[in-house]
Amino acid sequence: MGLCHNGGKSQLREQVTRGLLGWCKFDDDVVSRCSKQEAIDHNFGGHEDDINLPVKHCTNAYMLVYIRESCLRTVLQEVTEEDIPQELIDRLQEEKRIEMIRRKERNEAHLYMNVQVVLEDAFSGHQGNDLYDLDKVSYRSFRVKKSATLQEFLEQVAESLISDNINPYTVFMETVAPDSGLKALTAFDKDSDVLLFFKYYDPRHKRLHYCGHHYMHISFNVQELVPILNERAGLPQGTELALFEEIKPNLVERLADLDRPLEKVLDELMDGDIIVFQREDLMDDPSLELPSCRDYFRDLFFRVEVTFCDKTVPSDPGFTMELSQRMNYDQMARAVAHRLDTDPYLLQFFKSQNYRDGPGNAVRCTYEGTLKDMLVCMKPRHPKKIYYQQLSIRINELENKRQFKCTWVGEKMKEEIELVLYPNKNGTVADLLHEARKQVTLSENGSGKLRLVDVSSYKIGNPQSETTSLDALSTGGTRSYRIEEIPVEELHVAEDELVIPVAHFHKEIFSTFGIPFHFKIKDGERYSEVRDRIQKRLDVPDKEYEKYKFAIVVMGRPTYINDDDVVNLQDFKSHPSQTSMPAKPWLGLEHVNKAPKRSRYNYLEKAIKIYN
Repeated sequence: MGLCHNGGKSQLREQVTRGLLGWCKFDDDVVSRCSKQEAIDHNFGGHEDDINLPVKHCTNAYMLVYIRESCLRTVLQEVTEEDIPQELIDRLQEEKRIEMIRRKERNEAHLYMNVQVVLEDAFSGHQGNDLYDLDKVSYRSFRVKKSATLQEFLEQVAESLISDNINPYTVFMETVAPDSGLKALTAFDKDSDVLLFFKYYDPRHKRLHYCGHHYMHISFNVQELVPILNERAGLPQGTELALFEEIKPNLVERLADLDRPLEKVLDELMDGDIIVFQREDLMDDPSLELPSCRDYFRDLFFRVEVTFCDKTVPSDPGFTMELSQRMNYDQMARAVAHRLDTDPYLLQFFKSQNYRDGPGNAVRCTYEGTLKDMLVCMKPRHPKKIYYQQLSIRINELENKRQFKCTWVGEKMKEEIELVLYPNKNGTVADLLHEARKQVTLSENGSGKLRLVDVSSYKIGNPQSETTSLDALSTGGTRSYRIEEIPVEELHVAEDELVIPVAHFHKEIFSTFGIPFHFKIKDGERYSEVRDRIQKRLDVPDKEYEKYKFAIVVMGRPTYINDDDVVNLQDFKSHPSQTSMPAKPWLGLEHVNKAPKRSRYNYLEKAIKIYN
């Protein structure tokens, strides 16, 4: 017994297997007859016969079960523990155990606190201020009772840091080698000692290196740190060092007098102070971009992560680079070009729109502002984005030209190819055709001459004069432009000949589709001859072409013609109209549109049929 529920009407349909009642549908307590097609086809999608329906039927399925009265005890008997598989019992018990643990944690949550611990390993490789990046470091989280002492917490941390020994062999270490360098932590006097951290700046590679920590008595001279720092940085002993105190972002102060006690040199001396040091002889090297750590931190302060997305790729995730906000256009272009392995002059950049995620206005290559100015409209916490596109011509040439999008159609009118051309801004149609000639392939026996025509609603307009300015071409609305090679027979038009527009339509003349074109006809020739020449032009098979009907369309009204009719050029002359432009007749080819159409509804699928 199979049933389906129609969510829109709350109906059930069932098939009585005996075939006495046929097919029925249920609406609560109302039972009524329905056809076999309604019961089956309307419950599995599709509407082969229901062409006029805006959407196909769809159903939500569930089962309505009828039980014979004599079988009630068998079907609805009580389930005992023996009927449940052991693996299901184990799984249910495990779920109960986990639920009890979670419930206990929720009830005791107010007694605990989470403590996050950062290991010293996280300091290595950090290139910014302080010792680590709060957003990038990996924390170890510990759940600690609020009433626990510091010693109890340290024991919990120590226990978690000692990994289990998975080596089956027992190793006995009786002594520690004297030259191992291992030693216990030195005693720390919180009243007279201070904990210092060290970072070494390498100006040649513009990098910081973490060099560990050191406990030092506050009365010792700063000069006593120099041998220790040389050793940790791998520098020869005796190398003169410049020492700086890192106070806050973009603020480091040099320690001037190293022969004075530490407590006299560092203002507000406290545990955790950071000392940055570098070689003294490299601070004034003119060949280095950032010779001192002060320059490095100043540059770091202005650094920002910018995501560059390809404008031509929809939803491109792009790539992220860390750049200085003080960069000018050329510096930014070189950095991005190096990442993309291309010429910086073959890139064009676009600002991001402030009100939605997408490319905005183009940035000229002569832009005099900085990267910070390009990002000025960005929301504070939003990702910084700049869009780009790779060009086929240099950006300085492009900015003296205008982008013109059009299509190219081959000789057989089978396929349209999009062209993106870059004529001069003050150019004419002739300049546009000259640019197009560089990108298209002309036919071997063709005329070799090009023309520009406008297309609107799948109907073709008059060719544009080569002297027409590109500024005079309107590209708004549904209007587009097409470049094509002029057929040889249309190069010379006699007085008794005329080049007419031709378009495809189906049933209604407003249902135009396909690729329209121009065609030359002669006064007095039969339409059967015109029909044969159009078939040859379109390369349509005979069987399919038999279904084509011809009509002369004047001011929205078709007049169908027969093969025996004779061409009269007056039928294709422009007629006066109430609009500013006279209505020009066109030849319509009525036939079925075989171009695939994509349904608006993704659930409209062909019916599923089950044949027993």
